[in-house]
Amino acid sequence: MDEPGEALTETKPVRWRRRLSILFVFIIALAAGAFLGVRHEEDHWKPLYNRATTEVAHWKSESAQWQADAKNWQESTDRYQTQLQAIQDKVTATVGNLNKPQFVLWNSCGSGPSAGCPLRPGHEYVGGVPDTFTYYPSFHATVPVTLWIMTTDNFVCWETHQCAWHGWGWKNRTDVDGVFHSAEGCAGYLAVFYSNQTGTLYPSVSIERRPARHPTGACR
Repeated sequence: MDEPGEALTETKPVRWRRRLSILFVFIIALAAGAFLGVRHEEDHWKPLYNRATTEVAHWKSESAQWQADAKNWQESTDRYQTQLQAIQDKVTATVGNLNKPQFVLWNSCGSGPSAGCPLRPGHEYVGGVPDTFTYYPSFHATVPVTLWIMTTDNFVCWETHQCAWHGWGWKNRTDVDGVFHSAEGCAGYLAVFYSNQTGTLYPSVSIERRPARHPTGACR
């Protein structure tokens, strides 16, 4: 019988070297797999990360622009509101309520209200009484003044003394603070101011828009 030779014998050092070789190959393979897996994940996620970063930067820029636009819009709105309020204040101070605006019709003869208007016998001041308005004749004078409000045809008769005339008003007064409603629904009225003495008239005539729903005064 043949006895086993040395070539068939495996000593401990040889076995450990083989085991270490196998373990090393396994570790290398595992490391390579992990490396390839990491590369695969990086290749997958890096474009998504870069895209998200770009979108965040874009939206930050858009947000900053929106904030700037909102600020500009608010500043413009505030400016327009200030201008509108100034216009409303001016309108209120000038004409009052826009539904019933008031206007100063006559308060000067060219040199300002404080200078007044000269009066002398044979001279009169004639002005129109606007229709659709309430007429507020007001004045004070240094001498008695007569104010007649009459239609245009009555004025012709009064001026020419060729026919009878009729009027409404205040006679020989140094102060008047009156109101006349007949023109609110009728056109064609005139106001005549005159005095038989030399003096000064300080007029303050105003009107307020108030159109009547029906004919008034001489138009009825």
